[in-house]
Amino acid sequence: MLMAKQKVNKSQQHGLLILITAFILLVIGLMVILIDKNARPEHLLVVPPAEGAIQIQGEAMCLPHKDTSGPQTEECAYGIQDDQNRYYSLSDSDPDYKNIDNLPINQQVVVTGTFQRGESTLYPTVGTIEVINVSPPK
Repeated sequence: MLMAKQKVNKSQQHGLLILITAFILLVIGLMVILIDKNARPEHLLVVPPAEGAIQIQGEAMCLPHKDTSGPQTEECAYGIQDDQNRYYSLSDSDPDYKNIDNLPINQQVVVTGTFQRGESTLYPTVGTIEVINVSPPK
């Protein structure tokens, strides 16, 4: 009877050890996911809108670079980020850049123009808006 009790205790200890090990691995895995810079929401699947005429409200900005691991240039590529965290590159329909020349960076704007889908190699954009007008939100 003593032998059977020792086997049960060893079996229980083995099960407890497996449970503790699994818990530790789960905690480590969660920490890696939370720390991993590539787990940010902007790296999730982003669905662009349909091509064509578009009017969109968002924050005017200098677009962030996709790759921030090396040296960064200081140019400002005009863009807008909408409420769904989609970035759009902006090009001006005016050859003198009168539509986006005075773009109010870091402010909410309404951009009207024509949207063309397409990814950039430098910026996390869903496409480009050829801007006809920029106005403050109503």
